[in-house]
Amino acid sequence: MNQEWCLDALYKDYDDPEFTRDMEALPEKIRQFQEAAASLGQGEAEEELVGILKAEEEIGLFTQRLGMFLALKSEVNTADEQATMQTSAMEKDMALVKKWIASLSNLKELIDNNAFLKEYEYLLLQRKKDAEHLLSGDVEDVIARLNVSAGWAWGNLQTYLTSGVEVDFRGEKTNLSAIRNMAYSKDGKVRKEAYEAELAAYPKIADSVAFALNNIKSQVNTICKLRGYDSPI
Repeated sequence: MNQEWCLDALYKDYDDPEFTRDMEALPEKIRQFQEAAASLGQGEAEEELVGILKAEEEIGLFTQRLGMFLALKSEVNTADEQATMQTSAMEKDMALVKKWIASLSNLKELIDNNAFLKEYEYLLLQRKKDAEHLLSGDVEDVIARLNVSAGWAWGNLQTYLTSGVEVDFRGEKTNLSAIRNMAYSKDGKVRKEAYEAELAAYPKIADSVAFALNNIKSQVNTICKLRGYDSPI
């Protein structure tokens, strides 16, 4: 049974020249965004607001393809080191951006007078609201860095366990991704057998997954208290 995604629409594989090119270009893209974030407040607010949003948009579009490829790779093989790499390079800078947006007393006026900003009205106003719960830039940076070996690490463990657990189906060994896809089979018997096979596989990893989830949520509770939220919800 084939257990690999066909990701050719994104990249052929890790040795695809396009993948190598984009991975090598990513640090420069991040550096440019960091410079833009660090210079906020030195020019006209409307112009800077448009500029930082366009910079965000550009890096978002650039990383979307990389992110989808790496995420889908890790769904099948989380032991792959390239697919499980995490970066917190922009977290501190995003905190700076949000705090600067919150400092704009005329934000609503800027939005109403600019067609481009109007498209981002909900995002901008939400960021202004969320900024009330942001910590200092250095603390946000520490949280992001620690998250790599905390919440993200527990999340990776959960993904590793669920993608690696063997599922017995009609005398063959398969994985959860493949067995879940059978939920869309036109054959009702296949759907039923696949569902039962999925449920039968979970006890193998139940305790470990629960342990990972408990630690992820423990981190959420801790950070929410630091930020001053009444509850994680």
